Amino acid sequence: AGGTRLFLLNPDGTTAVMLPANLLFGSLSPDGRRLASGRTSFITPLYRAAAFPARGEEAIAEKVLDSPHAEYSPRFSPDGSRIAIASTRTGTSQIWLWDNRFNQGKAVFDRRSYSSGSPAWSPDGRSIAFDARLTGSAADIWVVSTNGVPAVQRTNDKAEDMVPCFVPTGMWMYFSSGRAGEPQVFRS
Repeated sequence: AGGTRLFLLNPDGTTAVMLPANLLFGSLSPDGRRLASGRTSFITPLYRAAAFPARGEEAIAEKVLDSPHAEYSPRFSPDGSRIAIASTRTGTSQIWLWDNRFNQGKAVFDRRSYSSGSPAWSPDGRSIAFDARLTGSAADIWVVSTNGVPAVQRTNDKAEDMVPCFVPTGMWMYFSSGRAGEPQVFRS
């Protein structure tokens, strides 16, 4: 699925057992019954908490989305009913769209990419802009419709184009790019 996984083989090579995700290479005990291994630390569940708790009350973080990989850059839709996130929950970098209770989610950008992130909603809530690095390329800006239309690549430059943002009218989108030699803001 795009991620590296460890397997243990029987000494005769007949049975392979897949180990849990995110384990690093390790060492087997002399009797072959235990594995000592580190675990990658980029496992990031999503939490929610009251932004402004009542005076004297503590803001308690509640885990709302968990996976064996990373969930990051959550962005509420303009009407608050949906949340776009960057996720590696399937082993490859994707953009997911969830309802605001995290009961139903689906990948809206699932091309094989090295990374995708920085989701930004259009003011009307009909599309999401984001940056993505397809294998062997610099980051470009993509836009995906929330009604199932496939993503469209908006920039195609040798430089890194990242972190899109719509203006309040939705007429323009701004993004960071190194195409001028150093990071600057560009408009599309």
